[in-house]
Amino acid sequence: MCIDDDSKSESILELSVPFETNLSKIENAVYKCGLVCFEVGSRGIISSNNKGQFKKIANTKQAKNLRIQSSKIVISCPYVIFYARFEKDWYDPSNTF
Repeated sequence: MCIDDDSKSESILELSVPFETNLSKIENAVYKCGLVCFEVGSRGIISSNNKGQFKKIANTKQAKNLRIQSSKIVISCPYVIFYARFEKDWYDPSNTF
């Protein structure tokens, strides 16, 4: 991410690392890109304003599923951090869920 304090703007960069023979395919691909920012409270609560953000990127059923999954992740993060607090190497926390 690049932040310009003067213009109060941020740029998010995506790095693609294709095999060299596929570089031209990636360069010629045209995608529309959008950014949807949302917040989830530390106890998994999503405000009505943020619920609207999910509706911008998915249909009603998918938006509800995204909200539920986001809340579950937020609720479980403090436990995972606490559980791994004494680990010197914490490479793959996915096995703690």
